[in-house]
Amino acid sequence: MVCKKSTASKVKTRKVAYKRKQHAHSYASRSWRILLLTVRAVQKFSSFKRKNFRIHEKKRIKKYILLKYHNNTKFRVENNSHASQRILNKYHNNTTFRNKIKSRSKIHTLNKYHNNFDFRNQYKARAKTEVLKKYYTNNSIRLKMIQRALNSYRSNNTLITRKSRQLYNQRRRILKKYASIQSHKCTLKHSNLYKQNLKEFRKIIREGPDYVCLSCGLALFRNQVIPFVKDKYINEKISYEIKKHIQSYLKYSSSTEQKWICKSCSDKIKKRQMPSRSVVNKLKVCDVPSELKRLNNLEKHLIALRLPFMKIVNLTSGKLSSRLSQKGTKGPLHCVPSDVEDTVIALPRPVDKSMMVRLQLKRRLKYKAVWEEQLINPNDIRDALFALTKMHPGYKNIKINDIHENYLTSDQEKNYDNNVELVVEPMDVDTISEETVIEQTKVSNENNLKRLALGDIDTTIDSDEDINEDDKDIRTKYNIGTDSCTQPCDFNDFLVFDKEPCVVAPAEKNKLSSLLTDKTIEALAFPHLFPDGQGSYDEDRQTILRWKEYCK
Repeated sequence: MVCKKSTASKVKTRKVAYKRKQHAHSYASRSWRILLLTVRAVQKFSSFKRKNFRIHEKKRIKKYILLKYHNNTKFRVENNSHASQRILNKYHNNTTFRNKIKSRSKIHTLNKYHNNFDFRNQYKARAKTEVLKKYYTNNSIRLKMIQRALNSYRSNNTLITRKSRQLYNQRRRILKKYASIQSHKCTLKHSNLYKQNLKEFRKIIREGPDYVCLSCGLALFRNQVIPFVKDKYINEKISYEIKKHIQSYLKYSSSTEQKWICKSCSDKIKKRQMPSRSVVNKLKVCDVPSELKRLNNLEKHLIALRLPFMKIVNLTSGKLSSRLSQKGTKGPLHCVPSDVEDTVIALPRPVDKSMMVRLQLKRRLKYKAVWEEQLINPNDIRDALFALTKMHPGYKNIKINDIHENYLTSDQEKNYDNNVELVVEPMDVDTISEETVIEQTKVSNENNLKRLALGDIDTTIDSDEDINEDDKDIRTKYNIGTDSCTQPCDFNDFLVFDKEPCVVAPAEKNKLSSLLTDKTIEALAFPHLFPDGQGSYDEDRQTILRWKEYCK
């Protein structure tokens, strides 16, 4: 017999079954939730990984494109053309983009206009040019601008405007008055300018160029020099070597006199540099001997180893003397080596130290044109060459035969003894007649006069025993002028102008010298300025010397 469950047990059993069912349902739902969350996490992780991969790929592509853009010129040009074309198409087709670009450009231009001074001036000048171009080319715009200006002038009637108009009319009347008298205007302007410049110049040269620089030795004005203070250039902090170099640049004594230094040398020495025009920079020139000081222009050219041929003209014309006017060269400049030794040997032998010879210098003997003509003293030329052979290295190989001062007396005595013997010999011969002897003496006397006029020495003297003592002196015998109190020095006394002048062409057989490659050309062309051949512009110097500094 089956026992029936009670109602309470049935309710209890039903509750237990319900709880079991609820537990299974909750477990199944939780498992599904975990699975969904896992799937979502996997999907999110995969999407993040793909995104990260895309970022890396974009960076790699961007880097590759940049490298290609910088290294490949063709790709860069194509890319720029494509980009500009794309922007232009977008600008013309897209109204929003066009307005955005315009506003951005306007803001950028305004900021640049307010902040950049140069851009502002350029913008104003460009705008003014465009307005003027429109004004002169477009009639409608010109009429509008004129009408606008007239309306503005009529409508603006304030106190400031009336005052400016009054001043403008007054200034216009004054200008009209001076314009009617042009001469008065120019005279007044130039006189005021001349007075102002003259006043400034006189103020500057109130004291002469009496201030000598310690470094370069130039005599300068007061505004070009400053007082020399030793502590500014030499102090205890600098090394001994630098101190020694600076002391070599300066030449000063321990006297209490005020010393001066020019501003250019002062700036260089403060920078521990040698001034370019310092005397130490191979600009020291030795004293010119007295033999070279008394030479004239032609004599200086005859002793020069280089002859500069140039055409010098006066740059000014009028009442100004040619001696005071500025000079300039016209045409090419040629510099030719000169045969000094042959030229001096070809000169006439001087009878007296004060004898003058008329000489013509030509480029070639066959030319008719005379380059220079002057009176020269052959004795002075020989003395100058003797002095140069002792000092100048370029004249060491030149040999000039010295002429004894009493060569006339010695030659006269020798010739007199020889002539006595010659006269004695014909006396033993009966075939010689007296008429032939008289004719020979006349011819010899005429030859003597001709040779003496040309500066040569006579080798035949009469052997008569009745010759007076005055006739033994050749200057008294042939009336050659000398310096004395009773007979003044005159060139006409020493010259026979009826004879033709002596013509020389020292540079006829030589080729031109290069002004660029020949570094000694200045010292050889002007030996009267550089007696020892040192101190010219082409010297190798420690500090580079410019031409304008050298000319000072």
